[in-house]
Amino acid sequence: MPILSNPWFILGMLLAWAGSVTTTAIWQRDEGRQLERAVWVEKQAKQAEVRNAEQLAMAHFATTLEQQARLIEQDEAKRLNLVSANYERKLSNATKANTAALDAIRNGHIVLRVPAEAAPSRSGPLSGDSLATCQRDGAQTGQLPRGTAEFLFGQASLADQITEQLTACQEVIQELQWQDRAQPDGGASGSPGHPPQ
Repeated sequence: MPILSNPWFILGMLLAWAGSVTTTAIWQRDEGRQLERAVWVEKQAKQAEVRNAEQLAMAHFATTLEQQARLIEQDEAKRLNLVSANYERKLSNATKANTAALDAIRNGHIVLRVPAEAAPSRSGPLSGDSLATCQRDGAQTGQLPRGTAEFLFGQASLADQITEQLTACQEVIQELQWQDRAQPDGGASGSPGHPPQ
């Protein structure tokens, strides 16, 4: 009996071939899945790398902005401290000068004079010594009482202190305007050169 005419042999060959095809298909399907999964994993890894790089860039940018803000704050603090120190120095010098001048008024070294016709009536008529002294200077003048001179000088000193305070306030305002212009965001909360509203 020839081999090709034996139906069992043909059936066995067909089953062997079908088993081989099925096994190959299953193997290829698993290989395809594994390959597809490998491609997907690689794609996810690349996306994760991109996200990490973006996060690092944003973190670096945020750190840079924070450092710039700290530098600006430190510079602002230095400038305001300088304004404050300058004001305190001027105030101290003015206080010393005012104290010395008041002492000189009390000791009679500094005398405030007014024209004789404007001399206060409550101080009484000018004495002979006062008139003689006044006549030497040219026009007739009268000496203000020490209490009045001290009061007037005290008021002038107070006006000087107020002027120094206003000058210091103006310097602070100028510094704050400079700070607004120096912000990295260009003063987003207000227009450049003007404080936020």
